[in-house]
Amino acid sequence: QERDDVYQFLLARSLQWIDSAKPDGYRLDAVKHVPAKFWQRYLGDVKKHAGPDFVLLGELYSGDAQTLAKAQRTYGFHSLFDFPLYFATMDAFCKKKPLGRLADTIYTDRAYDAPERLVTLLDNHDLPRLLSSCAGDMSAALQALVFQLTMRGIPSMTYGTEVGARGQSEPDNRGDMRFGKSPLA
Repeated sequence: QERDDVYQFLLARSLQWIDSAKPDGYRLDAVKHVPAKFWQRYLGDVKKHAGPDFVLLGELYSGDAQTLAKAQRTYGFHSLFDFPLYFATMDAFCKKKPLGRLADTIYTDRAYDAPERLVTLLDNHDLPRLLSSCAGDMSAALQALVFQLTMRGIPSMTYGTEVGARGQSEPDNRGDMRFGKSPLA
């Protein structure tokens, strides 16, 4: 992404999708594997074209709030996945560790310019599914869901969570969608 011709190609394709599909935003993967200068330039150019309400959601896999806050501030992401809260939630509800870990993580919200724009999650295609993280404990999974859906931020749910999809690692955590009665109901 350091080469200008590569940058121009990536930006042109991004703008083309904005113009033709009219999405509300982009989820941008593997943020830490792309140079900071690229993100600063790219996010600025996309916002200039799509407008200030276009959501640029970054996936920066880090449990450190300071790292995420710096990326939100420095690069210009509208939102980032809230991995620090994910890890604390899994510890509190699925691993039965002290709730103080959640309190400590929420306290770090002061590091962010806009903690309400962080995207909360309990699983995704790269992580163990919620019910697997909770060792099949439906009560723990439901408590984690209630917490997520009432906490600040923008909740994100991965397909299958609502029907108790399981999977500890790849390929099981990326399994096909199951249809039928949910064990979480």
